[in-house]
Amino acid sequence: MSSWHTVYTTDKSYQADIVKDVLMDRGVQAVIVNKQDTSYKFGTIEVNVDQDSVMRAKKIIEEEIKWDDE
Repeated sequence: MSSWHTVYTTDKSYQADIVKDVLMDRGVQAVIVNKQDTSYKFGTIEVNVDQDSVMRAKKIIEEEIKWDDE
């Protein structure tokens, strides 16, 4: 079994969903790990990919995903 590595961290669930969807559309298997407290919504949400896909995923995120607040 391969290990998972975090390629994106946010506190906004919609951003994690978008990043995961873009990666999946490009053929990169991705999972979301929600580490937020369910009552108070503090903490982070991570997008993780297989160890072999880390560099490709980071490149896709850097080149294809831009947020209005950046």
